[in-house]
Amino acid sequence: MARHARALGDGAASPRPRGAAADELYMWHRSRRHTNTNKRLCEEIWDKGSGYTRNDRDVLSFFFYNAPPGEGPVKKSFAEIADQLEMKAITVGRCVRKLETGNLLLPTWKVGRTTFYRPNPLLNYDGASAQQRAAAFGVPVPLVPYPEVAG
Repeated sequence: MARHARALGDGAASPRPRGAAADELYMWHRSRRHTNTNKRLCEEIWDKGSGYTRNDRDVLSFFFYNAPPGEGPVKKSFAEIADQLEMKAITVGRCVRKLETGNLLLPTWKVGRTTFYRPNPLLNYDGASAQQRAAAFGVPVPLVPYPEVAG
């Protein structure tokens, strides 16, 4: 405990909850939300032979870091995402379609012709572990390497 308090730098320890409370959303001291990420799968996605390009990985990372807690979609247009990532909106659209084909991004809901996406909860989830297990039930398995490369 003292070691943890020293790591925070101010002597105020923020102990991890135990028992039933351990499955609640955990916020680190003086920080924002944290996500549960499948490191093995991410290593495979970031591997050179995965079939996913640097742009694909940038777009996927954007969805990781901008997804709201739970199963909600990232509520941004391709143009807004492109502006933040300094790429063209058409490139973002191509990357999203490729990530959707690989089951890394899942379509959540549609408004007119616009589809909103969220990261696959088997890959990345912002919430408690019990919520992640429930969200991951029945979700398609991410395809790594990309089907084009695997086939």
